[in-house]
Amino acid sequence: MVKTRFLIYILAISAMSGMLLASCSRAGSDINPSPGKDAAIQQSSTPQSSGENGQTPESRQEVEGSANSDTLEAAAQSEKSSKEGSGQGSQPDSGETADSLNEKQEKIETVHITIIGPKDKGTILPDTRVAIVEGDTVIDILKRIAGQKNIQLECKGIKATSYVEGIDNIYEFDYGPKSGWVCRVNGASLVKGAGSFIVKNEDAIEWLYTIDLGKEFDTALGGT
Repeated sequence: MVKTRFLIYILAISAMSGMLLASCSRAGSDINPSPGKDAAIQQSSTPQSSGENGQTPESRQEVEGSANSDTLEAAAQSEKSSKEGSGQGSQPDSGETADSLNEKQEKIETVHITIIGPKDKGTILPDTRVAIVEGDTVIDILKRIAGQKNIQLECKGIKATSYVEGIDNIYEFDYGPKSGWVCRVNGASLVKGAGSFIVKNEDAIEWLYTIDLGKEFDTALGGT
């Protein structure tokens, strides 16, 4: 009887030891996972390599290409600004521009006109250039400049019969029976009406107020 109890006691201790060893073995496997499993976990948790600064080679090439494009554009803009600042670019040569302007001015024909009133009034219009067109007469030039300068003018007749009665509100006979307006071209009195005398380039026209039928302006008669 005693032997049987001792045998049961030994078997119980052996069973408990086996259970204890199995429990320790399971605890060790939970603490230290297998290398294969650990590597798999590490591989799945580690992000895929994307190069420097977290970029893939493809994205890095795109960034570098964009940077190069921006650099080239900035350089081109800087060069353009430099040319504009230094007066370069598409501006025409100043010498060519001056020559072109001179040619245009040479093609425009003009005459000079002066209007002198009686001594107490003096100069009504100083020497002034007026552009002319083909067929302009002395009276045409007077009417044109009077309109441009807002000078009062009164004429009668047309074309060859045109006659100036008053300029700047100064009329014939205002200064006596021999007073009125006379005209000279290039220093000579007109031999025909102002409405039929055709002017040419650089002619000098003078409208003068006389108190003696123009004799004081006729150099042949001792006038000025």
